[in-house]
Amino acid sequence: MPKNNRFKTFDFWDGAVFGVTVTSIIALIIAWLLSGRTPEDQRILVTLIAIPVAFFGAFVSLSVVRYQINNTRTQDLASARVVLPLALTRMMSVADNGILLAASQHTIPITNLADARNLLTLDEKIIDILRDNVRAADPITRKWLSVTIARYQVYHSRIDGWWNSSPPTVNASGETDFSFEREDALMDWATFYALVEHLFEYAREVVDNTPERLDASRIRSAYFKNIFAIDFTSAFEQKINIRVGRLLDGKLEHFQFHR
Repeated sequence: MPKNNRFKTFDFWDGAVFGVTVTSIIALIIAWLLSGRTPEDQRILVTLIAIPVAFFGAFVSLSVVRYQINNTRTQDLASARVVLPLALTRMMSVADNGILLAASQHTIPITNLADARNLLTLDEKIIDILRDNVRAADPITRKWLSVTIARYQVYHSRIDGWWNSSPPTVNASGETDFSFEREDALMDWATFYALVEHLFEYAREVVDNTPERLDASRIRSAYFKNIFAIDFTSAFEQKINIRVGRLLDGKLEHFQFHR
């Protein structure tokens, strides 16, 4: 949202005053042109003048409608954006839980799938906040929000697979071995963490629009924040490097699902 639009509504009133002024001038010109004319000349002049006047009236009406739509959108965006940081904070917590649960490092002793799913579920209020922001946001932010929601839904749907896989073990070298499913889960939730973090500056109104490119290094920072004490195997490190490398330019298209 632009910072210099404190008096944005004056744009509309300036236009309204201009319209009234122009209409008054046209009325005076018509009265002057009609004075002293024959009835036939008057009809011709009225017809010729009525055409541009009709177009001008349609333009004014369209301007009023556009103003009302833009004003409504601005208000909707302001109300949706003010609570977006709360939604993102909860989403960040879900990302942290996903990483910790996949690594069997969560401080809460979770022993069943239902409890794990509960920690990784966003309630409807959060989803509603996100929907409101998608409707009101600029095109770039709208796409990033949509991608983040879509990624969450996919990652959430995969809980059963990795939760029921074998838990991590520590090998002779002190490195932690994860099952294939848990490695994927760790990378998925770290990617979700990066997506959520990418939206925070916009949500806090530090920037007017979400940046077009995401900093892929945030995927690694998600690991360091949550499970810095674990040593990954070289094979898993390589998989992380491949994931980060594939997303290195931070383009939105890399995070979108394609048919």
